[in-house]
Amino acid sequence: MNTGLLICAYNITQYSTRNVADNTALSLIKSSQCHPHISQCTTSNVAGKTVISLIKSSQCYSHITQCTSRNVADNNALSVIKLKCHTHISQCTTSNVAGKTVISLIKSSQCYLHITQCTSRNLADNNALSVIKLSQFHFHITQCTTRNKADSTALSIRKNSQCHPHITHAYCSEHNMGFLNLILKCIRIYLELLGQLICWIRFRNHKSTPLPPINNPIIQESAISIAYKIRNQQITSVEVIKAFIERIRDINPILNCMVDNRFDEALKEAENADNLIKDSSKETLTQTKPFLGVPFTAKDLIGMKGVKYAAGTWYRKNIIGEEDGGSIAAMRNAGAIPICVTNVPELGLWWESYNTVYGRTNNVYKTHRISGGSSGGEGAIISACGSPLGIGSDVGGSIRIPSFFNGIFGHKPTHGIVSNYGIFPAVFGELDDYWVHGPMCRNASDLIPMLKALAGDNVNKLKLDKPVDISALNYFYIEDDFGSHLTTPVHGEIKKAQMEVISHLEKSYGVHIKKISLKQLESAVELFFVNLGGTENNLTFCEQLALLNGKNSIWIEAIKWLFRISKHSYSSIFMGVTETIAKLAITPERILQNKEDLAKLKKELQCLLGDDGVLLFPTHPTLTPYHDQPAFCPYNFVYAAIINVVKMPATQCPLGLSSEGTPLGIQVVANQYQDHLCLAIAAELEKAFGGWVSPSQV
Repeated sequence: MNTGLLICAYNITQYSTRNVADNTALSLIKSSQCHPHISQCTTSNVAGKTVISLIKSSQCYSHITQCTSRNVADNNALSVIKLKCHTHISQCTTSNVAGKTVISLIKSSQCYLHITQCTSRNLADNNALSVIKLSQFHFHITQCTTRNKADSTALSIRKNSQCHPHITHAYCSEHNMGFLNLILKCIRIYLELLGQLICWIRFRNHKSTPLPPINNPIIQESAISIAYKIRNQQITSVEVIKAFIERIRDINPILNCMVDNRFDEALKEAENADNLIKDSSKETLTQTKPFLGVPFTAKDLIGMKGVKYAAGTWYRKNIIGEEDGGSIAAMRNAGAIPICVTNVPELGLWWESYNTVYGRTNNVYKTHRISGGSSGGEGAIISACGSPLGIGSDVGGSIRIPSFFNGIFGHKPTHGIVSNYGIFPAVFGELDDYWVHGPMCRNASDLIPMLKALAGDNVNKLKLDKPVDISALNYFYIEDDFGSHLTTPVHGEIKKAQMEVISHLEKSYGVHIKKISLKQLESAVELFFVNLGGTENNLTFCEQLALLNGKNSIWIEAIKWLFRISKHSYSSIFMGVTETIAKLAITPERILQNKEDLAKLKKELQCLLGDDGVLLFPTHPTLTPYHDQPAFCPYNFVYAAIINVVKMPATQCPLGLSSEGTPLGIQVVANQYQDHLCLAIAAELEKAFGGWVSPSQV
């Protein structure tokens, strides 16, 4: 049996040639898969007798229905294959072949858009045995073929593995996996210690640059307070916009958070807002334009008309946004005025905001530490009072992590509520379901109004106006690390802050908060990368880079980076190399197991939380890292990212400052469409613990 396989971005073409029986039997199968549906037509021309083979495939809601009839013979052999669909596929086929004891058995299972097919065929006359196994994971195929031909012991094995993001051909027993995990844990500890030593040497004499004092009190106020004063003509929108522009010009040389602005256009729009207020009723504007005249910012992954749209990558540095992305358009519709776009890591795929186009964004409390990512510029500019509101995006903690490091609130909504239109890199299919946009702000009181504006017509799917009885909720918490060999245990001060939250809620509301442990979280890193690292219809990270620079080899870019001639950031090179090497790390069987583990985790959490439960969970395991330190503990982001995988809403809440002067925080998680529970707890924790702490003198 000869098999050729071609995989190109989104399309698969498979050719299979089979020698059947004692004549020159020939079977030709052609299958094409084209973004995102599958159409398969097969004809078989088998010599000797009246052999006919017909395969028809019809796509049903992104799943496959396949019907196959084959007349293969010595005589009147008949094989019928039927494949049913709808989320999960199970196929069993028996073939009665006349003349001898010919048996054909085909089993196929498809779980959540992933295919595993095993075929066994006993083609009689002799003891011929053909076994074909086919596994498809996210448009990537692993194929193993073994054939034992009749009278002799001929054996042929072919393996072809192209799976994303982590594949290995080796099979490891539980004992071997345990030993491997121990080795990985030792490597992780060594790298963390090495990173701490390097950072101590590098920054031991470094003094953080203080931010300028706040001279205009309006820039410290909540967005809804500013909007109220503008509507009631206590202050003009022009005055507000000017105040924030002045603040940005003061802080940006220190923080490097802004990458491009539209200050002149914003001032003109502020004049229009002030004129509209004079000609309209306050009641109407409160309902239709709740943020009229209020400035906001957005990260440089979301298109904003008329400003640079580089997405942190050198090869897009001259791109200008031609239209507003969906989330920016939604805020404009609510009357808000965009004033600038903020810094991100290259393509948004790292948790420190650094790139070769605009450089590095600094933390507002300690400028030699990171601002987080990928919404790091947003976290910094909002905490430093350069903006009252910001739009972040979150596919792996990119709203909550920078919100945590900069001491502000950040909410990752239920998936599908806020439009993802106009982002780069563009996402499709399943990844579009994981990627979310949400609000970032200093004041918890701004979260619900901003989420309403961002949600637009989808706001009715949530219960944002429903009163929440905090004493009637069910509470759970996870205190320490996942037990994962790839993540850092939770820092003592973060644990202490979490226990203070628990103590407050129990004493103030008479609730009992139960500590839980979820076994599936031990594989949180794998769960994230397997389920989001190569989702259907989306390019891998290496493919994204190849499209940008016209090269296919990440290794060439890695060598160029060593000589400081690569246009890509070190984090992009790291991600690309990791992705490439990781193809040898997880077997197809392990990927399938991860899919099952994720389904169990989602079901367990859904049953646990119901419609009245919240989970208190560390946003991040450590205090704010130093610049470049994430390279030594790259997977710590999964404390936030695992919530993306289960598609649940979560709110990062600030809890004051640590002994090192960096923010503490916690994320509050609820079930899908129960965002109002997270936001109610956020408001309560702001009252109890003070919320955002100004990094500047007032």
